[in-house]
Amino acid sequence: MLNNHYIGIDGFINGWCCCITSKDNSIVIELHEKIESVVKKYNHAKQIFVDMPIGLSNSDVERVIDKNLRELLPRKIKSSVFTPPCREALCSHDYKEANEINKKVIGKGISIQSWNLNKKINELDDLLTNNDSYINLIRESHPELCFLKFNKSVPLECNKKTEKGIHERIKILEKNIQNVETIIFKTLEQNKGSKIKKDDIIDSIILSISAKKWKENGSRIINQNRKLDSKKIPFAIHY
Repeated sequence: MLNNHYIGIDGFINGWCCCITSKDNSIVIELHEKIESVVKKYNHAKQIFVDMPIGLSNSDVERVIDKNLRELLPRKIKSSVFTPPCREALCSHDYKEANEINKKVIGKGISIQSWNLNKKINELDDLLTNNDSYINLIRESHPELCFLKFNKSVPLECNKKTEKGIHERIKILEKNIQNVETIIFKTLEQNKGSKIKKDDIIDSIILSISAKKWKENGSRIINQNRKLDSKKIPFAIHY
């Protein structure tokens, strides 16, 4: 039954990589063009974790949880955290325009990495803004923070995009999931041309099993003093 599943979602260049973890810790990987199709299919899941900002700054309130997240991460992976554009900047035509709008609204510019996520951020923000019943189902998380937790707070040595970094993370996943390497290989073979990468799949898996642990064993949450954005969407990162 679909209501016994825990979902991890990671955005990649052509869509969303989705890992579905069952109660017995077996997993399935699916690729979806739109995040809405994932959520509609698994809207009775126990929990969904997604590696994408939820809750955005605007002229009334600033998102500061990214700073709080960076403080929990080892120095060499702090740069994996990008503060998203404010809501007013999301529909800009290009990076230059978005950067200027962000400076006017909250007094700070944005990185090009953050701008490159704008379509995915906007897609998720629209979904939550128009479907408030999803707000407690879909929660923001961060794969590197989840790996740190699963590795007993010992920092990982290698970047996730290197072969050593991939192997390091697979070893952690294999303590909880069987045949991880085979599942990753099959996903890549079955989706040639999709531009999905190993680290996208790995991130979706850690998010999925983290959602399961979070739901079963109690919550760990990074939040901020202003807990809701202007659309009443929570600022919170779960792990």
